[in-house]
Order: sequence, then C-alpha cells, then structure tokens
Amino acid sequence: MKEAVLVKVNGEDINRQQKISQEELERIEQAKHEIFEFNREYQLLDYVNENYHSFLCELQNQIHVHNHSGEVLTPFSYDEFIRFINRSLLNLLTSMRTMTDHLEARVKCIYGSESEEWLNLKQLFSQAFDNEFSYCFASKLRNFVQHVGMPPIHFSLDDTFESTQIECHVKLEFSRDELLKSYDSWGAIVKPRLQAQTEFFCVFKFLESLVNSLFDIYARFKKATSLSRVQEARSYILQLINEPKGYASNEYAVGYIDHCEDGKLSIELSWLPATLFGKLELVEQHL
Repeated sequence: MKEAVLVKVNGEDINRQQKISQEELERIEQAKHEIFEFNREYQLLDYVNENYHSFLCELQNQIHVHNHSGEVLTPFSYDEFIRFINRSLLNLLTSMRTMTDHLEARVKCIYGSESEEWLNLKQLFSQAFDNEFSYCFASKLRNFVQHVGMPPIHFSLDDTFESTQIECHVKLEFSRDELLKSYDSWGAIVKPRLQAQTEFFCVFKFLESLVNSLFDIYARFKKATSLSRVQEARSYILQLINEPKGYASNEYAVGYIDHCEDGKLSIELSWLPATLFGKLELVEQHL
C-alpha cells in the first residue's frame, strides 16, 4: 500500500514534510475540487483580463520601438497601428461577451432558470448596465461593430524631452460625435450617457473601467454563492503547508510513496493548487 506524505519540491530535491492520514487526504481532495471549480469558472474572466493587459503591454512595446527608431509616422505605419488597436478592442469585446454568456448559461444549468442565484446574477448585470457607463457602452459597442464596423478612434503620439531622454506619449480617444452620427441604436440608457461624454473621451479609461466592472460582477456573484467554500479550501491548504495568506507558488504536493520489491522507492506527486490562490485574491480585491 502506498504511503501518502506532504512534500516540498525545490528543483530536483523532494523534501518530506509530514505523513498524511486518510482523513486528511479526503479533505485535501475536497479542497482541490473547490479550487479547481473556481478556476474553471474564473478562466473566461481571466481571458478578458489577459487580453486587456496584453494590449497594454504590446502597446508599450510598439511605442518603445517607435521611440527608438527615429522614424516619422507614415500612413502605412499609422494603418498598422490602427489595425492593432482595433484587433485588441475586438478581442476584449468578444471575450467580454463570451464571459457573460457563459456565466449566464452555467448559472442556469447549475442552479436553474428560476433560482435565486440566476435572479441575483441578472440583477448584477442590470445594475452594471444602469450604473456603469463602460459596461453599457461596451454592450452597445459590440452591436456597433456588427452593424457599422470598428469604431473611429483618434490617436496621437507626442514626443517630449524629459530629463536626458525623449519620452513618447500615446493618446487614444473615441469620437463621441462620430459614434452618434454613425449609429442610431444606442438605446435610451446609453445614448444620453454617450452624449454627455466629452467630444473625445479616453479609450484607456473606458477599458480599465470595463475590466473592473466585470470583476465587480463576478466577485459579488461568487460572494453570494460559493466564494466562502473556496476561501475555506484555501485556508485549509495554507494551514496544511504552513504558509501565510498571500502565498501562491507551486512547491507543495502530496507524494504517494511506493516501496518496491527491490528495495527502491518510487513516488507519484499530486500537486496542491496554491498557484491559483493569486486569482482568488484578485477577485477578493473587488469586494
């Protein structure tokens, strides 16, 4: 019979920490199940967040390349830059729609279309649409893209001399008047809010607010449903491995040791999902 032990892995070294009882194994498996279920549901929100941060990172890289190339911005490079902006915006809008649609379908499947959980989620979506301009604008902007095309975005690159080097600053803005002129189905809620924007309003602020609003929706829904179980699972694993809250590394596993007939030992590792705790903390920041 295999012996179960908690181990800490450092490179090629496997250090035995303590023996694991059958009762502890069952609690570990239940805790892992809660963490993995949380991660499976969280992944589509994670894709939105990754798309957002990938856009910012790639934009920074492109600005850095332009800043050190010494080249003048030509119509061709302008077109390439706009294509990059449009592609990134479309990825974000698409991943947002996929995330919200999937969450709706999952909640209906698990809890039922007449459940309190489904009614709570609908209310959260409705509140975001009514109170968060970025959320309701993004919802209508998807329709704009389908019927009109990519929204007109104005951008400028300004080189300024700071200290001993030249810094390049980028400005990305939606054109309020062009959006209103090109599309007549913004709706009774979104249209007056769009009209209330400045003539040119910042794309960066819109995207940051949108991502935050999606995190807010998800965090509040999880708090009302299963977040406490996930937090308890994290607490149990952290107590087991004797690490503080905030720990999120891939070092600990349950090792199943088999004593072979030739006197040698073999070990099979079942990793503890502590690396996923960082995602849970990211959600908790929006509560």
